Amino acid sequence: MASSDLEQLCSHVNEKIGNIKKTLSLRNCGQEPTLKAVLNKIGDEIIVVNELLNKLELEIQYQEQTNNSLKELCESLEEDYKDVEHLKENIPSHLPQVTVAQSCVKGSDLDPEEPIKVEEPEPIKKPPKEQRSIKEMPFITCDEFNGVPSKF
Repeated sequence: MASSDLEQLCSHVNEKIGNIKKTLSLRNCGQEPTLKAVLNKIGDEIIVVNELLNKLELEIQYQEQTNNSLKELCESLEEDYKDVEHLKENIPSHLPQVTVAQSCVKGSDLDPEEPIKVEEPEPIKKPPKEQRSIKEMPFITCDEFNGVPSKF
């Protein structure tokens, strides 16, 4: 048996003896009427602190759940933003163009956070057309239908 093992065993035994002495002295303190009241107050405070720690733990769990939900929402919004940017960049040419209304506002009065208000042109009212006959179209075959390219 090595001397370091013997020293570790000796320190372990001495630590246990010290713990027993502390426990016995605390037990004796609990029997004295003046110290008994102080120990009871300490015990009550320990219970209150334990309850506060439990509430804090529940609040932390709630905050973690909220944080995870917000992260998921943020990821979803980023995906939606990318989709909107894609749509904005690829507007079909047959749609009417939106014009921006110019106002007499100085450049320093503009708020960079405030979005620019866009006025859409009013739709042009066309006179009612005469009823035309609907032309018939021949049916397409399955091969012709499968030859049509998909959206994506």
